[in-house]
Amino acid sequence: MDILLVGDIIYYILLFGSVVFLFWFIPEAYWAWTGYLRKKFQLEHERILLEIRTPREVRKTPMAMELVFNGLFEPAGGEWLSWMTTGKSRPYYSFEIASLGGEVHFYIWAQRDYKQRIEGHFYAQYPDVELVEVPDYTKFNFSWDTHKSFGFEFKLALPDPVPIKTYRHNGFDRGGLEPEEQIDPITQTIETMANIGPHEQMWVQIVARGHKDHKTSKVSRMDRVASFFKMFVVFDTKEIHKNFWIFFTGKKKEFWSKEAERLVEKIRAKYKTAESDTTRDMTRADKLQMEIIQENTSKVAWDVGIRSIYVSPKEHFNGGSVNHMMGSIFKQYSSGEIYNDLRPGLIPSYTFPWQDRKGKKKLKINDDMFHNYRRRNFLLDDVKHYPYKKKGLVTFVLSSEEMATLYHLPGQVAQTPTFERIESVTGQAPSNLPI
Repeated sequence: MDILLVGDIIYYILLFGSVVFLFWFIPEAYWAWTGYLRKKFQLEHERILLEIRTPREVRKTPMAMELVFNGLFEPAGGEWLSWMTTGKSRPYYSFEIASLGGEVHFYIWAQRDYKQRIEGHFYAQYPDVELVEVPDYTKFNFSWDTHKSFGFEFKLALPDPVPIKTYRHNGFDRGGLEPEEQIDPITQTIETMANIGPHEQMWVQIVARGHKDHKTSKVSRMDRVASFFKMFVVFDTKEIHKNFWIFFTGKKKEFWSKEAERLVEKIRAKYKTAESDTTRDMTRADKLQMEIIQENTSKVAWDVGIRSIYVSPKEHFNGGSVNHMMGSIFKQYSSGEIYNDLRPGLIPSYTFPWQDRKGKKKLKINDDMFHNYRRRNFLLDDVKHYPYKKKGLVTFVLSSEEMATLYHLPGQVAQTPTFERIESVTGQAPSNLPI
């Protein structure tokens, strides 16, 4: 064999190997190491479940819950050095509504270290509520031999900066309204969840952490390859850095505020002419959407993932409850094309029977989703995807106003018999009692 040919073969093998090592092995090793550190950090801290027990009368509007979310907001998880060496990350919570046999409960799952902080912000806005540490309602003797479960995750229909129809857009931001004048959107969620049998359970969780100025999401292989060539075509320092980051890590940064600016500019562009740049001829729908986008992105923001689970013994499984859950639980927050819409994203089902002949794929995805709910997995890097190429674990950005709309303590307008409230308001004795 020609010695020059052998030398060329060795040269290209080393060249190809060095490229693979530099652009695939090192990034994968880096993300695996930081993911391990982050998971280790999370496991070292005990988690608790707090039940929120409400009094007979809650006269606060959801604005009180918005202030609670603002108080819990923490966008920083430490400096980059501590993140890389210890895995310290931003604290995250799971805000949950669970119907256990038709009895609706509100819970918060969080790190025990934050219990005092949660109580402080809640009691400041809701002095009559009780926060009680309770056993985890998901930790029962579940088995696929005796139970059935169906879950799905939500996604937004429009870009993140476009808000859902919040409590303020329903006119529920004004205090002093009589119960018959109140339009509280959460009542539909409670009614949907309460309308199940005594052996059924329906759960909703909103896993959230404080949003930084951006979020990262994975890109496709084609986008990663395209970013490599863009580094040599687009002669701009910021663009080169951006494309190098995408190519090296396989992830891209998405800026919530910048995306909002692009959406607003897109609306304005429809009414620009060579002679003028005015919004005088703008339709009411476009003007309203532009205003709500700007108002929404001016508020505190959260990275959010939402999923819902229905579970029951096999003999009591009700497909109608599943359909009701998917179609009604958050339907009230959408309104045409102006507001955003929360709709089912990942659904563990297949269009054609030959895609899952024996039902094993559906069972595996449902099993993963059930245990992800139990572990409150959504925002950590160790959970990347579901099996069989089912795209799930989609996170998005919601403002504190949107969060308070989806999760707040219902007032007197919620008359669901199975929604538990504490019988009496607890408080200290008056200071002027005779001794």
